[in-house]
Amino acid sequence: MNVSILGIGNLGSSIIGGLIQSKLEGIKLYAYDKNKTNLIKFKSNRVYIAESEEELFNASDILILAVKPTQIKGVLNKLPVSFSGKTLISAAAGISIDFIRENLHSTNVKIFRIMTNLGCEFNVAPVLVAGDLPLDGSTQDVLTALGKIYQVNEQLLDSMTTIVGSGPALISYFLDSLVQYCKIVGLEGDSSREIVNMVALSTSYYLKYKRVSYEELIEKVTTPGGITLRVLHNMDKMSVKGRTVDSLIRAGSLNRH
Repeated sequence: MNVSILGIGNLGSSIIGGLIQSKLEGIKLYAYDKNKTNLIKFKSNRVYIAESEEELFNASDILILAVKPTQIKGVLNKLPVSFSGKTLISAAAGISIDFIRENLHSTNVKIFRIMTNLGCEFNVAPVLVAGDLPLDGSTQDVLTALGKIYQVNEQLLDSMTTIVGSGPALISYFLDSLVQYCKIVGLEGDSSREIVNMVALSTSYYLKYKRVSYEELIEKVTTPGGITLRVLHNMDKMSVKGRTVDSLIRAGSLNRH
């Protein structure tokens, strides 16, 4: 089975990296990007670098589109009639399955949309899937190589873009505020970022392996009159949580087409 990735930018690189690390048996990986420098690091026995989009399309059994949403229509229009009967997976945010189907010359194509993030390179990302469900075995194997699959309807996939797709940036934004505090109190060099990253990682591990809720973990860390309680109280006064949720709702509504 040939699995092809078109578009080797940040997300495309993570997708192909996850597929390489998964060591899935019985598949050959193909990749193409107009920017040849994006492809150099993936040139290996496991990845064949196509010379053109046409070569990539013709080789594909499963084609993953990791191009920008503005490029999707042009790519779909180039897909040959011979792509009929194959599988198309789009990672482009906000581009509906109806739009994809309307712009295909091919027929009988299985179409899926996914929403994931850069963590798929390490097989730890959520992978939301909508489309011609249920997943067939081959498609499920490919997506499982990127993380944990959640089969959802298309509207929910669009709404969750602000969490799954944007989530790493939002979390990094908050973590950076912790780093800035470390620097203000005098922690120099890379230590501030290393410590904050370790706090984030250890918190994720605790939540996962102790199977506690966010509220339970907050209670475990908080003591009456302690610094954690004071920080949380000040955040509540500034409505940090409410404003964050409001920002997500506003962004999510703009993403629905």
